[in-house]
Amino acid sequence: MKKLSNYFIAILAFVFIIWPTKIFAALSELIPSSGANPTGINNFGTLPGIVSLLFNIITSASGLIFIVLFLVGGIQYLFSSGNEEGTGKAKKLLLDSVIGLVIVLSVWAIGRWIILKVFGE
Repeated sequence: MKKLSNYFIAILAFVFIIWPTKIFAALSELIPSSGANPTGINNFGTLPGIVSLLFNIITSASGLIFIVLFLVGGIQYLFSSGNEEGTGKAKKLLLDSVIGLVIVLSVWAIGRWIILKVFGE
């Protein structure tokens, strides 16, 4: 049980600390800057910039959905103590969310590689 709570704390830290910084970094391309780019839009008018930004937003949002599903499955598992049907559903949700998160991370890695090779960004 202590091991499960440690995983739960690690996932909460990831969801509320690390993931939002990645989302804000992806969205920061839309924030006006006072540097060398007078328009304030960093590569958003180009096809590579648009593809990269949309890819980052979609993968971040889908990863966040799977992490929320993992948290919901963990809470269901904690509150279904002794109920065979409830723990079975919670375990299935946990497994499905972990598989989904692995798929999202794989898609992110492959997609970033393709974007780097095609657009050189």
